[in-house]
Amino acid sequence: MKKSYTALVLGTIIIFLFPISSSCMGDNNFLKGISFKLKGGYQYLHIGDLNTYMSLLKEYYENYSDDWRVYTINELEEFHHGSNSGVEVSFTFTSHLRGIIGIEYTHLKSESSVEFPDQNTMQVWKHKIDSFPITLGVDYFFPLSKRSSFYLRAGIGYYFAKINKYYNSQKINAWDYYWEENMRSSDFGVNGGFGFEYSLSKNIYLTLECLGTYAKINEFRGNYSGIGPEGYYYEDEGIFYSWEELLQNWGYIIPHITLGKPESAWYRRNIREFVLDLSGVSLMLGLRVRLF
Repeated sequence: MKKSYTALVLGTIIIFLFPISSSCMGDNNFLKGISFKLKGGYQYLHIGDLNTYMSLLKEYYENYSDDWRVYTINELEEFHHGSNSGVEVSFTFTSHLRGIIGIEYTHLKSESSVEFPDQNTMQVWKHKIDSFPITLGVDYFFPLSKRSSFYLRAGIGYYFAKINKYYNSQKINAWDYYWEENMRSSDFGVNGGFGFEYSLSKNIYLTLECLGTYAKINEFRGNYSGIGPEGYYYEDEGIFYSWEELLQNWGYIIPHITLGKPESAWYRRNIREFVLDLSGVSLMLGLRVRLF
């Protein structure tokens, strides 16, 4: 219900932004106030439960190798760094105020592995995250010179996200099994930041902006498929959950991201819906072209 309401509000704002901008500028100057911008750059994101999973898993294998004196190669690492690109359409309200409609694409991926050479065993984890936010914003400009300006931005967005999670375990002459999880969800977020704009010519501008985002997405639905150690094929679908398990005999903590909510038990803790945290910072270079 919350997501449907947010999407309705976002769509309503987009519909009314066109006539509002037209009335602010006058019908004859409407097209002259429209600009298109292409931008791209770097993004740092928190990621949330996926990185919690990787961090706890790394701690588990470090404790396991120390306690049992098992030699390991490689390490499990959190991931935060990705690429971001987007397209914006802007509408000039006044000489200082501009409205923005945009769509962006964010991509992150990681691959980590742990090898036990003396046990002829290797485990691999691969993750891919794709996000497609639709954003609305307002820029307020402060002229610095005849050709340059500084601006502040505040906005909202609706963030569509999909995740692919892959795991493979191999032991020479013993087993080779895997599972793959695909999940999707969406939710509302906010963003804001600042930027600089420089006029290259009458209608072409170079921009550099730093934007912060706050967006946390839950209710991830998807499917799970794979082949287990015994060789049988598994497949299921539903809502994904995160939780931790305390191994009774050894005291190790093992993280889990599973399809469906596990039953409560004393050795299970922090049972919750899986959350993707797209909060972070981006630094992007852009080229804006004004019509006419």
